[in-house]
Amino acid sequence: MKNISTQLAADIAAGVVCTAMLVTRTDGTMLAYTDHDAPLAYGSEVYTPAPGLSGIKLTITNNAAVGTVQARAAWLPVLQESDILSGLYDNAQIKIGAMSWKNPSYGILWLFSGMLGTVTSTADGFQAEAQSALWVLQRPLGVYITPTCRHTLGSTTDPQGVWGCQLDLAPYTYSGTITAMSNSMAWTVSIPGYGSAGTPNTPAAPTASVTQNIVGQYLAPGTYHYSVSAVVGGQESSTSPITTAVVQPNNPPTGGGEVTLSWAPVAGATAYNVYGNTAQQLLATVTGTTWTDNGTGAQGGSPPLFGDFFAQGILTMTSGAASGLKTNVKTMTSAGLQLLLPLGRTPAVGDTFTVSAGCAKTAATCQYKFNNLVNFGGFPDLTPQRNWM
Repeated sequence: MKNISTQLAADIAAGVVCTAMLVTRTDGTMLAYTDHDAPLAYGSEVYTPAPGLSGIKLTITNNAAVGTVQARAAWLPVLQESDILSGLYDNAQIKIGAMSWKNPSYGILWLFSGMLGTVTSTADGFQAEAQSALWVLQRPLGVYITPTCRHTLGSTTDPQGVWGCQLDLAPYTYSGTITAMSNSMAWTVSIPGYGSAGTPNTPAAPTASVTQNIVGQYLAPGTYHYSVSAVVGGQESSTSPITTAVVQPNNPPTGGGEVTLSWAPVAGATAYNVYGNTAQQLLATVTGTTWTDNGTGAQGGSPPLFGDFFAQGILTMTSGAASGLKTNVKTMTSAGLQLLLPLGRTPAVGDTFTVSAGCAKTAATCQYKFNNLVNFGGFPDLTPQRNWM
């Protein structure tokens, strides 16, 4: 039996009660609402009238079965569609109860406590669904088996609550600024330190110089893309940011051009792999820090082991309208950064962010990119099965 004051019980019996709903977002923000027509203060919260708050349907059990709640409202103060799309209400805590609108100080009889599952914006308002705290009893426990790593990069525990990635992401995380925007998902950015000799396992982007009017072996007019990886102790690093070079048509068209690439040395490197073409395939392996492409390099070679350093990494906005929001990086090259999914709020030029290295979840990535194979959470050598358990 829930504890309830004599005064509140009397008001409930008299019918002078209303609904109280308290939502605590994952960022710590607390939002309090009531279906009463005036604000009601209790404790440190003021329960704000929520026009149209209705349709609350509670399923409460007296056993270990998971209770549920559904609620909808025509409008809720502070709640914005952009916040929903940004994930600020994912896994938020929710409590629903009854309080006296005549005497709010009598307290609240909490009837439901749980976690928001889905908050949606509809044509006539907002709708929310939640499950009681007992939902954790229905979670699958134990380690599941996959050929690739099951861990979240940098996690201390995996989704099942057991040992996680354990990688310190600090050396693999960079701060940047948006310098231009093609659209909400394609930006030109400045990331100090990335592409320099100090970037973990990553050479500096090569500098390209083009020589025109070459007779004999030469590159046809066009745009060429290059990146470089370092071979350290027999292990290949991530590739550098891509550099683009343009060979112009000659006049008269009696020859072509060549592109000379140079890059800063990487400590401990015994060789460098040079990749090119749109697909970034191996053109040459050299021991120095320069190479000239005149069209005689290998064609159709293997792709880079790791490729884009930030692909599948996490970008977190640190200023502006989208501050605090996160999304995944699709790709980051010298041409700019592209997001996998848009942020819930559109950032602006000058806004800052942090971005961490991406992980392809393979054993090679874990060993060579992060030197973390001891914590690899996959089973790549098991006999393939039709269904992984």
